[in-house]
Amino acid sequence: MNRAQGIQMTRFLTAVSVVALLAACDNEQPLVFPDDGTETNLENEGTVTDGDGEPILDEEGEEIEFADNGIPEPIAFNLVSADFDAGDETLTVTITSLDSTPLEAVYERNTALDVDGYVAFSQQEDALDRFFVGYGQSSNDGNTTGVLVMDGGQFTRFIAGVYYTQNNYTPHVSSQPDNGLVAYTGRYIGILNFDELDDSQLLTASSGIPANLLAGQPARVLGDVLINADFVDMQVNGGIANRRVASATALDPFTLFDIGLVPADILENGTFFGEANRPDASAVGSYGGTFGGNEASGVAMGVHLTGDFIPEIDNEEEFGLIVLTKCGLAGDGPFCDDAQPDFDP
Repeated sequence: MNRAQGIQMTRFLTAVSVVALLAACDNEQPLVFPDDGTETNLENEGTVTDGDGEPILDEEGEEIEFADNGIPEPIAFNLVSADFDAGDETLTVTITSLDSTPLEAVYERNTALDVDGYVAFSQQEDALDRFFVGYGQSSNDGNTTGVLVMDGGQFTRFIAGVYYTQNNYTPHVSSQPDNGLVAYTGRYIGILNFDELDDSQLLTASSGIPANLLAGQPARVLGDVLINADFVDMQVNGGIANRRVASATALDPFTLFDIGLVPADILENGTFFGEANRPDASAVGSYGGTFGGNEASGVAMGVHLTGDFIPEIDNEEEFGLIVLTKCGLAGDGPFCDDAQPDFDP
């Protein structure tokens, strides 16, 4: 292991050993969601419930709560709001703190970090501050949008979250009364709580400060996605396969399991929240999202993996983003040829 790898490994091992405490220990959490009056059209509040009005519980049996922005707290995490413009390729982010001097930060377009299906941005105020990576995308009609933001870690903490919005939502209306099944396919982008070996996007500190005090550049995960929705029984499920790192990390090679998104209820406003599983059907985190557009033309959703999904390491966490257009519509996904939409595009 060379010196650069050693620095990266040390930073990773220091950070991941405590990252799970960020969500679990509210009293020790230095970051507080500001009450800034942020509103979305998701109209969620209080406890996350299923289609029967029963509270959805986390892995510890606690009721899941919504953040102030209407998104389930495990998905929103530190992200208060985001404004992604697909046409102008701009991203404005309001995160709890520490990404820039203004509370509302304009992230810089960063084509070097682009991945298939998502537009990349980054933000680092100076060489001593955290380095944030952001990804945004909208469905083809622009009615469903999602944003993922996460930093590379500093001072044993990571800051992350997913934000999504919908407009003009109506549920899918089947032209065949007994068939409301529709599919969405495409790409997944995730960010892990440890470093890529290539830290070329970071600003260089010239003051001789110890490397372990500096920010990291977060590792990214790519994957392929299939989401199936049933708008008769109002259920959604899906999976993320072919998961792989976008570039080398200090722990390559390691195993990235496929992730199952187990069936969850679609609520009246088009939103949903469910459990993410390993291949052995054990819980490994959660997912939440929203359909948007006329007859659910698009879907945007976030994934938060918190369990043991990389066997070779402990305390790994991953935030991910999925934004897709319904199969059969213009701009649909790369695996939609096998879908048989029951509507006229």
